[in-house]
Amino acid sequence: MFSTGSKLFFGMTSAAVAGIVVFGFFQNGDAVAVVGLGAAACALALIAGVVIYTRDADVSAADPTATASAAAASPASGASLWPLVAALGAGLVVIGLVTDKRWFIGGFITLTVALVEWMVQAWAERASADAGYNRAVRGFMLHPLEMPILAAVGLGSLIFAFSRIMLRSDSTVGPVLFIAVASLVTIFGFIFAAKRRPSKAVMAGICSVGAVAILGAGIWTAAVGERPELAEEGKIFRDEPGHPSERSNCSEEITEADHHASGSLAAKSNTIAQVILRDNKLSVETFGDAASSVVFGRGLTVNIMFKNENPEGEERRLAASYLVNAVDANGKPTTDLAQQIVCTNAIDGGKVQLITINIPKPSAAAPPGQEFKFYVPGIPGAEIPIEVLA
Repeated sequence: MFSTGSKLFFGMTSAAVAGIVVFGFFQNGDAVAVVGLGAAACALALIAGVVIYTRDADVSAADPTATASAAAASPASGASLWPLVAALGAGLVVIGLVTDKRWFIGGFITLTVALVEWMVQAWAERASADAGYNRAVRGFMLHPLEMPILAAVGLGSLIFAFSRIMLRSDSTVGPVLFIAVASLVTIFGFIFAAKRRPSKAVMAGICSVGAVAILGAGIWTAAVGERPELAEEGKIFRDEPGHPSERSNCSEEITEADHHASGSLAAKSNTIAQVILRDNKLSVETFGDAASSVVFGRGLTVNIMFKNENPEGEERRLAASYLVNAVDANGKPTTDLAQQIVCTNAIDGGKVQLITINIPKPSAAAPPGQEFKFYVPGIPGAEIPIEVLA
């Protein structure tokens, strides 16, 4: 009745029960030991029952199909890292629940991918007795999905790493570095193409070394950070969210964002007015006629052209000042009014820039000293009123 395995587990269960009796009666009832031994006794008894039910997974010697149908005759399952990846994904999900949703999303994606891969691998390993055929079945199922995703992830990682390198490099070194990398890629491409049968191992080795070098340099430069002028500009945008033009520091200072700014407009820009800076004085033209102010309706999104007609070398920007509803700490609008300043990039003489604004309040709501206006930072008196109709 009792198999060899069941005798072993029943004996261990009996030893655990004896330990409970000894600790319970002769050691003043040590609760921790009693609970631990009780749990061990329950677990061992359960295993003993399973072993009795399965009869130690023995196969009868009289069974003519035993050598083919027994579990021991089946090939062992291959080693898999997907359980470890699934555990990592589950850990990231838990971390993301209490920290950052990006960790949660990354963990959820990792967990989903690991479960799908693990499930297909387990199914494919038992598709037949031929291991090669099983691998082909798995490839037929997953390669159309795996290869594009892996290619996109690999290419995206290289692009992101190279962008970190370029953002860290000096503005004069960056173009040279870009040309050098492109030249190396071209040279090795010609070398591989010149050979009739290039070695796959050599090609894979060179590509792997290059990819690891770019990824390593990208990780290092990302950890060090961008070059100082870009880091300062990025800090401004992070501290003041919104469109890059919505900056409270629309001053006469020339920043990194102003370098190589566009100085031309498309014919379809659909501007309603031109604000012109000439001899450090502002003027406005609407539909070809001179005007004293820029007039448009409340809540309308309008485009204004700024033209710098000062001499070359005098870079200036156009700024607009108006009032909007203030927001509270949660980002919700309040009934209070707050000043909003938007501006163009600084442009050299003879260049033009476009400024797009949408003012939700009529200009009549502005208190004295906070009138709506266009102005040029750094030039006193260079102002044009903005009239927003209710």
